Amino acid sequence: MMENDIQELILKDISGTYQQIRGVLRQARSRVLQVANAGMVACYWQIGRLIIKEEQPGETRAAYGKGLIKELHKDLPMSSDGDSSSATSGLCEIFT
Repeated sequence: MMENDIQELILKDISGTYQQIRGVLRQARSRVLQVANAGMVACYWQIGRLIIKEEQPGETRAAYGKGLIKELHKDLPMSSDGDSSSATSGLCEIFT
């Protein structure tokens, strides 16, 4: 075998390894996103349950005018990105 042939074989082997590594990274990112999404769904479900428990204790429908959502929007701590509205504005849009 010539030196060029050996280099070509090494490059093919590296290329295959590179593709395998990319595949592993892609799968890991996908799993992380799935877990994060599931966590956020559970979080929002629990928040909704707490709000319903507060807004309509034992009733079929909530009594309007309590303003719980607006108070939560004002009182919840700022989100990690420093924007106090981003953490709760979605809740306000959903529940108001």
